[in-house]
Amino acid sequence: MVSRNQSGRAIWDDRAVSHLAELWKRLYSPAFIARILGLTVKTVGEAARRAGLPARTGLTLRTSCPSDDPFAVPENSTVAGQMVKKICRVTSRIFFVSPRDQKTVHCSLLGRRRLATYAAGFA
Repeated sequence: MVSRNQSGRAIWDDRAVSHLAELWKRLYSPAFIARILGLTVKTVGEAARRAGLPARTGLTLRTSCPSDDPFAVPENSTVAGQMVKKICRVTSRIFFVSPRDQKTVHCSLLGRRRLATYAAGFA
């Protein structure tokens, strides 16, 4: 699901981030998601942070799939309600915000970093 570049690094395009978000909503642990995608836990955690996926502290995370299809498990309504999908105005990639930030946040974490780089004169 996650394509890689020539050096083997994961490429988090819109399709891969959407796939990660769907697994995230179903309360799969980062370790299980990493196993499904063939990545490291650290890579999955960093991708989730950059995409703006909500923290799931206090919720019981799944470490296995009851069937062959991980999408057969229903979404958690609490986590799904905290994820509003948006398109970054700087990078044109999808990212997620909480409903309260829906009207105020228009750039992803990577978009804000890019704007800061431009403002510092390192373009």
